[in-house]
Amino acid sequence: VENYMAAICAVHGLCKREDVEFVAQNFGGVEHRIEFVRKLQGVSYYNDTIASSPARTIAGLHSFSEKVILIAGGYDKHIPFDTLGPEIIQHVKALVLVGATSQKIKDAVTSAPGYEKSELPIDMEKEFDKNVNMYLSNEKIDLKIIFDKKVLKEVINQFGKDIFVCKRFDGRLEGLIKNVALSDGLLGWLMMLQTNIEVVLPLSLKEIVKKRLRLMLRMYGQKFE
Repeated sequence: VENYMAAICAVHGLCKREDVEFVAQNFGGVEHRIEFVRKLQGVSYYNDTIASSPARTIAGLHSFSEKVILIAGGYDKHIPFDTLGPEIIQHVKALVLVGATSQKIKDAVTSAPGYEKSELPIDMEKEFDKNVNMYLSNEKIDLKIIFDKKVLKEVINQFGKDIFVCKRFDGRLEGLIKNVALSDGLLGWLMMLQTNIEVVLPLSLKEIVKKRLRLMLRMYGQKFE
């Protein structure tokens, strides 16, 4: 609502009222900001990867009318997460944590008033790694992925000039990235964009992503095919 009000004020007197109303009713949002990706097995997936701070994450959580499964974490910007803990308790039904900030976010949640372990399951990758630790290391791999055009910017931002991209017969894009670190950060990134990106090689990483998704959907009571 705040963004709509600011935008309307910015164009006040410069366009017709009906044009403002049309845009307000039909604007689908920007990429990576609570962007609807797809609905699969009764579960709706949203890409909110631009929410890289507690304030942005909280704003995203407030946009849903029911509790969600949240995949959070990543690069450590050395900012506090204490304000995020209570919001997660209030708006999240299951929490999946990845990356360098996993423990910080978990601590913020578990130390917040009202936290109940039985009501908010938390899956941390270090616990998941007990079964797949051999793949989540600094091992270097050649990664081949197939992805939709709409996430090309995300892919370029992730891998920069190190990726070779070609167009496939079905209109999707195929990317090859040589000598990339097989890390928890890579897994988290693939998880967040999994409905738009398919891992082709290595097969070991493809299976890890599938296993992680099955685990997440079990927490939601859904099946993963």
